[in-house]
Amino acid sequence: MAGLRSDVLGVRRGKTGWRPPERRAAGEMCPSQWKHAFMVTSAVCVLVWVGMYNGGHTVYYPSGFSPKNSERTPLPCRPCQEHTNLAFVKVHKAGGTTVTCLLQRFGDLRNLSFVLPRKGINLGWPKQMSESDFLPSLTGEYNILVQHVVFNKTTIGSVMPKDTKYITTIREPFSHLKSVFNWYKLARVYRVLGKNPVGEFLKSPAMYEARRRDIIPSKTRNFMAFDLGFPVRTQSDNDSAIKEFISKMDEDFVLVIILEHLDESLVLLKRYLCWSLSDILYWRQNKRNYQYKGTKLTTKQKRIHQKWSNVDYALYNHFNATLWKKIEEQGPDFWEEVRHFEALHNDVMHFCQSSRSMLNIRVGASRWNEEFYVDSRYCAKLKLWSIHYLNYLRKRYYFQRVKMIKSKASVHHVSVQKRSHCFSGSNNATFTDRTASTLVDNMSTVPYTDDDIKKKRN
Repeated sequence: MAGLRSDVLGVRRGKTGWRPPERRAAGEMCPSQWKHAFMVTSAVCVLVWVGMYNGGHTVYYPSGFSPKNSERTPLPCRPCQEHTNLAFVKVHKAGGTTVTCLLQRFGDLRNLSFVLPRKGINLGWPKQMSESDFLPSLTGEYNILVQHVVFNKTTIGSVMPKDTKYITTIREPFSHLKSVFNWYKLARVYRVLGKNPVGEFLKSPAMYEARRRDIIPSKTRNFMAFDLGFPVRTQSDNDSAIKEFISKMDEDFVLVIILEHLDESLVLLKRYLCWSLSDILYWRQNKRNYQYKGTKLTTKQKRIHQKWSNVDYALYNHFNATLWKKIEEQGPDFWEEVRHFEALHNDVMHFCQSSRSMLNIRVGASRWNEEFYVDSRYCAKLKLWSIHYLNYLRKRYYFQRVKMIKSKASVHHVSVQKRSHCFSGSNNATFTDRTASTLVDNMSTVPYTDDDIKKKRN
């Protein structure tokens, strides 16, 4: 009852349909508001009773599927074991915080060892990472790296296990520029006037950059490429160096997540790493609205920006096309899983935002996930900001360190049991030996259009 609005209960003064107690006592019918409140209260009571009857868990199914079809016997699948060693190269303003939180939750729930900065949120950035930048491992090895770092596989590989998988995120370069402009307040920094500072900046980007040569690295020119380890100050005009850089990234990264296609990228990541759908649920972080967010490029501005930030455009065009090639390899059930994930993600988000999160929900097994539960603790971790999660992981680290000192142990022993799964679509390049497909070699490198994606989904 406490969660119902006062106007629903009909207690707001002057509300149409409200009846004072003496008139109701005279035999007048109960107003519609009271009927509605009675029905809602009864439904809540039934919901709680069902939850108690089911061992304290309320049975709840995401929209789009029913108990009958969601709990059917899974189709034939290929068993695999989840991969827990990974390095996430967090690119600035490319959806990295959202993915970071997801990976922090994954590692936290399994008590994995993180590469934690000694202070701040960066691992040496904007310089190369060094041993003095992070806390020593208590277990003798690291499992996950998720903080801002300038990518260098040799440096990171000297810290992480040999079987580490590398992932990162990038986004469409112009939307990235707008986000960077807003986040770093570059209109004020570069003294750009007008209601559309990004458009004004693109009239003469070199002139505005010259006003602040002390800003290193450049936030407007090939910023994503800088984070990924490309020498932007010396090689941005070297086409062969750019091609070699992208080719090396193809070898080093198991997946480059495209922010504009986050759900598809995460489902693909889940298949590559043999994770469950519960592992890739996310809460969008740092999503902001600003005056020029919807600004479109003119033909001239686009040409200027493509030339100004040429490496970022080369990266995006290549890995956007590569994403769809990898999706094609997965078969038609990939889009069924994406739709299933979107429905599940939407319902879990609504649940965690509502007062119902004081209860538990059970998500039935499907072809793509095992049965799992969502409760208030899970929701709290889902919504936790990356910086707060980092502080929590640091506190956990120091607590374990004190415990080690008291027990006079040289290594903190942690029992990490890798989970095995058997999902439809788990037969992918990461877990099976595949030869190069002639279909893939002959595919067009042109990215899918929005219309193409809609056809695939439907």
